[in-house]
Amino acid sequence: MWTLVGVAAPAAVGGWVHPPSRSLRVRGAVAGLAIAAGALAATYASMTWRGPDYEIRFGLELILPIVIGGLPGTVLYYALVRNHD
Repeated sequence: MWTLVGVAAPAAVGGWVHPPSRSLRVRGAVAGLAIAAGALAATYASMTWRGPDYEIRFGLELILPIVIGGLPGTVLYYALVRNHD
């Protein structure tokens, strides 16, 4: 639980700060939460699937699930920020 909070809180702050307009800050924070939750869930699923005794030998093995898990949140961010006033 604390891992999720430790990952989601900075992502929400980053999403809050990033949008080009102040009116989009809440949308950015929601998208930041989605990016963090997706990336964390994909990484957890990948590590669970590989088993407890598996060692990460290449950085790509860890980066790939993070990127794939964060894609839906990135698309959400684009969809929410694209149609602003």
